[in-house]
Parts: sequence; structure tokens; C-alpha cells
Amino acid sequence: MLNRWLVLGASALSLTACATTDFSKPSDTAWPELSTFKSEAEFEHYYRTVTGQLERDESESDWAEIMPMSAPPPPPPPPAMAEVADGAFQESVVVVTAAAVADENPSITNTQEAGVDEGDIVKQIGQYLIVMQDGRLFSIDLLPDGESGLRHVDRENVYRTTEEDTWYDEMLVFGRQMIVIGYSYDAEASVFAVLELEDNGEITFRDRFFLPAQDYFDGDNYTTRLVNGQLALHTSFYLSDVDRFEQLNAPVLSRTMAPEDTPPLAARRVYRPVQDAADPLLHTITICPLRDLKDESSDVPDCNTTAFLAGDSYEYYASQDAVWLWVNKESGRWWMESDEDDTRESTGLLYRIPYDRSAAPGFARVAGEPVNQFSLAAGTDVFRAFVEVDEEGDTDHDASPYRILQLALSDIGRAPPNIDKADYISLPNVSDGSIENRFTNTHFVYTTHNTSWWYWEDESEAKLDAQLTFVPLESPDTTTQLKLPHGVIRLERARDHIVATGYGDSQGLNLTVFDLRAEAPRMGGSVKLLERYESENRSHAFNSQIDADGAGLIGLPTVKQQWEAGRWVWRSDSSDISYLRVGTDASLSSVGTLKGANGEPDASYECEVSCVDWYGNSRPIFTFGRTFALSGTSLVEGEVSDNGVQEIRRVDLTKPLAR
Repeated sequence: MLNRWLVLGASALSLTACATTDFSKPSDTAWPELSTFKSEAEFEHYYRTVTGQLERDESESDWAEIMPMSAPPPPPPPPAMAEVADGAFQESVVVVTAAAVADENPSITNTQEAGVDEGDIVKQIGQYLIVMQDGRLFSIDLLPDGESGLRHVDRENVYRTTEEDTWYDEMLVFGRQMIVIGYSYDAEASVFAVLELEDNGEITFRDRFFLPAQDYFDGDNYTTRLVNGQLALHTSFYLSDVDRFEQLNAPVLSRTMAPEDTPPLAARRVYRPVQDAADPLLHTITICPLRDLKDESSDVPDCNTTAFLAGDSYEYYASQDAVWLWVNKESGRWWMESDEDDTRESTGLLYRIPYDRSAAPGFARVAGEPVNQFSLAAGTDVFRAFVEVDEEGDTDHDASPYRILQLALSDIGRAPPNIDKADYISLPNVSDGSIENRFTNTHFVYTTHNTSWWYWEDESEAKLDAQLTFVPLESPDTTTQLKLPHGVIRLERARDHIVATGYGDSQGLNLTVFDLRAEAPRMGGSVKLLERYESENRSHAFNSQIDADGAGLIGLPTVKQQWEAGRWVWRSDSSDISYLRVGTDASLSSVGTLKGANGEPDASYECEVSCVDWYGNSRPIFTFGRTFALSGTSLVEGEVSDNGVQEIRRVDLTKPLAR
């Protein structure tokens, strides 16, 4: 995860404790099995060791009494609820089941996994779209007076004061609740704001909670997941950034972040490291059953937090039954040099944290590094990962370092077996360019040749082509490779199709569909959107609605000006939305573009908090059999016909509400 100010090249960087700690040397503190610390003394001794605070007069015999490495650790305790003072967690709140809200919260977000919702800037509750922009929520009625239309109903600030230094990034909905997640630099914590949508579309602020963490911003991955009514969030911080052991606050929700609301981190809630880490990161996975909070006097949500100590290079992924954390082999912070004599293990770790709190976490040792979270996929009995493996001593320089891991879930446990090379199946090498990749129900797809062109490059020197490799999950040793006449900057799944976007020249954006329904993958349609350029890079910027017969629509943000096509993560200018029709035979044709925001915001409107759209601001939306375009603070509805897509109505969310 990156602090968002580093993305903008901020020069100020706090290196707390770095002056006294030699992070280049191994800490030599690891346990053979997955278990929690057995005492506060053991946890404190570990903390003081890795932060260089261990007193000189503490002898090895003292250390042996605290942490006997030769003896097997005690069995891990059953997963417990977060511990807070005075019995703050009660069972008096009303649980809203997932089944009760399935129809009320239809998914309109392009997610990695079906059934696993992700935080985004627009969600649906019944007949209302909820838009998050500028630290505010807007509600728009799609069926005013029972008829198709657009009516801006309400607007509510998520922030409580214009002075707060908070960025509000993502939103999830459950029932009538809206959970807005952000990061407060004032509180040094993630923020959970809970608001409620009334039956008439008005928005009411309900509550706010904090979770101690470093800034969770990630240029590629979204932070929150929602599965069967349970919200999952990964947060982290370096132990070396905590000056004293007594300042290690528990990663539990509180309303104030005051010391009395954030008790010390209990040792038996922290899983000990299973391999050495020079500068360990405390990873916390917090899972909260979402409940109907009535007001600010109700109880704190009954959340459960699991903490791990491991390295700082990782990927976070959620399936329908667990949260997964892939921690790459130890590398240290990017600004620190490594020691050539460093003997830390060269394997990675895969943690599995079930949503069911009665089931204990497990882990496996793994080899290689995934490209991103899209390189990970969990099935009912197997976990798969696309990784690049660095095999030391391998003299075959032509051999591909890329593998697909197929790990049986039964091999994930408290003390997993050693890595079995038979679980890693060799894949064709990536010969050139950047890697884009996606899992589907039947295939894994990735670029093995991809010299993509960007607007700042010399077109005359570009190769302007790419190659996709299709790996059948049932027989990964039999791959298919298909070429396409443009580079690839995006791969997305659209039901049983794969859609690739990229450039073949400077004239506009190319899109190509690949059909995965036949016995062998085949290229379907390919089109070029003349003088249109893709403007947002995140997966949620793309969306599709494909029927069972393979036909439907896809959409994505584009702009006309070539210089705006960089897909920067801090981009805050609104985009247009371009739409394409997919035929039953996987043919592809453009149906046109819905134009974005018209000019400047209303003179009465001013952004006060969270004014950089780190997670984008433009989305294609398909719901109620209708087609919409969110463009900043404008929501546009279009009608798709044989003549293309035509705007039929829009609302400007910056205009004063008509009461």
C-alpha cells in the first residue's frame, strides 16, 4: 500500500526509528508453526528485538525463558472477538441477513469475484443510486413517481468539519446502510462512516468509527470487500514506526481513537511470524458483520480482527469464504539497502483467514510473486496463483520463470508441508512488455507479448501488437496463444468473454473480444474508437452487462484529448463514457459515447474535503435494463438503439436541491 502523497512526489517522509535500527540484518525470530504469542512478555521481547530496543543486560538465558524455540508452541486459541474495555461489544443490535438485502442491493460494480462486492464510488439501494463524490453522498431516484426518470433527492456530507484532514475513497451498501471508508491523517486511522437511506431517498448520518492503521491507499487494489453481509478490510503498520510497546493500540473499531477506547494490542490476538522479517509489518484483517446501527448510542460493531507479523510486500484478495494475504519473500523497505549476507528465507507466505470466526487461520509456504491481486483465485478445493519464480542456480536461461500454482486447500494449515514443485506448472514465458492478467471460471489469461503504445511514445518505433496466452484451468499444460493487432493496457472479464483494450496507433483506442465458450478460445470482434482514449485505469472503470447468450453491452470512460489518456491515479477531471455492443457470436461494434459533465459546477457548489478522486470518478452503469453514465458530479441516462446511444436525461448533482 502507498501513502497517496508519495504518488504526487511529496518529499517529506517520516522514517521513525530508522536511525537506531539496522533493518538490513535478519531478526532471527521466527516460529515453526502458526500460533499466537503466548504472553505479553513474549510479544514485547519480540517487538524490542526487531526495533533495536533490547537492553544490553538481557541475556540469552532470559530470552530462552521467554521464547523456547525448540519446544512446540501451544495450539492457537479459537478466534475471538476483539477485546475492548467494559464489555463494549454486545449482542443487542439487529442483524440484517444477506438474503434479506440481495434484491435491495443489486451489484452494479465490476468485481473480481462474483458474490464478493468491492468498495466503489457508486452503489444501488432499491430504486436509488448512491454516488460518493467530494466527501459527500448523493441519492438519485431512478423511478420517481414510479416512472423511469432521474431525480436528485438528497445530498449529505460524510465529513463533520471542513478542517478535517481525511480522504473518503470507497463506499459499500448493505440493506439501507451506506458504509463510507476513508483515511484520517489527523487520527492516523481508517475511517468508517455509517449513513442510512430513508424510504423517501433522504440520507441520514448515523455513526463514525476509527481503526488504527497507516494509509491504506493502493494504486491498483481496492481496500474493502463485502461477502454475505460481512465487511472485510486489510490494514497495516510497521512495528518500527511505534516508539514504545505500550503505544501498540489494538486494531479494533472505536468512536474516538481516545486511549480509553483503544486498548493495548493483546498478545494472544497476534500470530507470531513463521519466518524472519527485518522490518516486520503488522497485517490486520478485520471482519465485521454489518448490523443495523440505530444511532450513536448503540454498540460498536461486533468485529473480529486477526493480526499477522510478516513482510511488507503483499497482495490482498477475497474469495466467497475467506480473505487471503499473499506475502512475498522478505525484501525490506524500498528505500533501504539489503545485506548480501542476509539469510532470511526466500519463500513467500499465503495466509487464509475464514469469515467464520470459529475456524482458525491457516498458511502455506509458497514460491514466486504474483503480478497483482488478479493473479490470485480460490476455488472450492484449490487455490490458484499466477507467479514469477526466481529459481536460484537454474542454468537454463531459456526456461520460463512463470508458473501457475494449483495448491490444494488441504495443504493450508498450522504447519504446512514444504513446497511441492509438482504444484507449480510451467507456463509460456513473457517475452516482452507489461503483464495484464485475469482469471475466469474456465481459463487464466495473460499477456506473453505486449509492447503497448502510449501517447507520449514515438509511434514510429512501436511494435503495436500483443499476444494473449489462454490457460485452461482443468488442463493448464495445454495452452492457446492468440495475437491481436494492438497492445494491451486492460484485460477484463465480461461473463464468458475476455475484453482487451489498448492502442495500435495514435488514432484511437482499440477493443477486442475473445470468446471462451467454444472448445478452444477464439478472437471475436475488434473495433477502434477513433479519437477516443481510455482515461481511467482501475478495474471499476470498466463494466459490462452480458446475457446468457453472450450478447450485451460494455462501457468504459474515455476522453477525446490525447494528452489526457495517461490514466493517472490522481485524475479528477470527469470523463465521457463509451459503449460497445457485443453480439451473440462475440462480434463487437461501437454504439457511441455519452458526454460527461457540462462545464463548471454550479456557482453555489464547492468541494471542501477529499477533493482528489484517487479511485476515479466516472463509471458505466447498467441496471433496470437501462444504461447510465456517471461522470464526476453528473449522472446521464442514455438509450441504446440501432442508431447508437442517445442521451435522454441527466442530473447535475452540484445544483441546489429542489425541496
